[in-house]
Amino acid sequence: MPAQLTIEDAKWVIEYYDKEVHGRTLRGKTMDGYYEAERLLSGWDEIQKRGCSCKWRNVAMNVHSLRARYNDEINKLYEQSQSPTSKRGRKKQSI
Repeated sequence: MPAQLTIEDAKWVIEYYDKEVHGRTLRGKTMDGYYEAERLLSGWDEIQKRGCSCKWRNVAMNVHSLRARYNDEINKLYEQSQSPTSKRGRKKQSI
């Protein structure tokens, strides 16, 4: 897994990419989502946009491959973000 992938990145992949980007027509905001997913899953610091729309399909295929490869790790990070917070500091409820 890319060293820079964080819990917030995993949340973005599952909550935004999987629901709003994956499988949609490659243009506009969808393409921006694919670029961001590629950046996160590849461990890059910057988005690497392609100059020609003829390369967009390759970007999508690469992202789908990366998403499948790191699926288990992303799900583990996402589960960590969904775990209940510590109960320290809470007052006991009176009966």
